[in-house]
Amino acid sequence: MAHVWRKEKIGWVPTGLDRLASGLPTLFRSTEGSFGNVWLLAAPSHEAVAVNGEPVRAGLVALRDRDEIRLADGERFFFSTQDGATVEPFAGSSTDLRCPRCRRSFEVGSMIVRCPGPGCGVIHHQTDDLPCWTYTERCAVCPQSTELGEEHRWTPEEL
Repeated sequence: MAHVWRKEKIGWVPTGLDRLASGLPTLFRSTEGSFGNVWLLAAPSHEAVAVNGEPVRAGLVALRDRDEIRLADGERFFFSTQDGATVEPFAGSSTDLRCPRCRRSFEVGSMIVRCPGPGCGVIHHQTDDLPCWTYTERCAVCPQSTELGEEHRWTPEEL
């Protein structure tokens, strides 16, 4: 799930969006589709909020992985969509989605993995019969590692 990195005494700490303090700009998911989520930051135009050094003038901006959010008081956050790959049931889709590895359609309730790679979000089968996600070391579409888990692969210390 998306989160923000917040600077604490112990260093950068990932914080769930549901645990952000009131008074901060609102972050919300606008849609979920076959290519992942679109996250938006809503800030009243009278507040001095910047994303990657640019003021949020229209009151709404789409966020990308690793975007810096700076408040008027100078406090910095980094937005992140990076999560580990996890196996979950397929909820269904209004279009016929096919696995990029085996080219088969997904059935509602079948176990899948959505690639957590930046900008990817492509889903793969992950069952005993169809281990499409873990079949090789990389996603069938992008260079994302196919390790399963919830580890953070990026932190603001790397900037």
